[in-house]
Amino acid sequence: AGLAPPDAFGTQLLSAIKLVHASVRYIATPAPAGTTSATTAGSNGLEDVFWKDRLSGNRLTYMDSYSSPADYPGGISGGYSITRKIDLCPQGFFTTNGNSDHNFGGDGVSAYGSSNSAGEGTWIAVKGEKGQPLLRLRFNDGTVRDYLLENREGSTYLNNERWYRTNRERDGADYA
Repeated sequence: AGLAPPDAFGTQLLSAIKLVHASVRYIATPAPAGTTSATTAGSNGLEDVFWKDRLSGNRLTYMDSYSSPADYPGGISGGYSITRKIDLCPQGFFTTNGNSDHNFGGDGVSAYGSSNSAGEGTWIAVKGEKGQPLLRLRFNDGTVRDYLLENREGSTYLNNERWYRTNRERDGADYA
């Protein structure tokens, strides 16, 4: 994110912000609560047929946004928008992509930030250590990420977050 008075916010500052963004180095962090590492659940675990059938050939999409208006004229307002997608092909491969946008503004200030991410590898639906269903993504760089799966009245949840499950055959070409 970058902040500057409107008259100082130009291409030079935007270029500097992009350089800073490109210099950020991301590292692996411990798995979020509610997930199981690959070592504790075994290399692949027992396949969960219900979830394999439910997820195969589908796109999972998570969306979140927030907007906060200024409390008074000239006050600072802001918001964000986050979208994450996981495409799960029937042959066991996946691709992911996500983006987030953040913006802030007020009298004499404005800012905008954006980021994108992507990944690919193989996926499997497995039964975890305690029998709980997991979506296991094994990225091509060797990273393994597990998501706890839940079916709540026909809606799909990963790690207690609502993800929309869409399918080209069922939902049409514009399902994304």
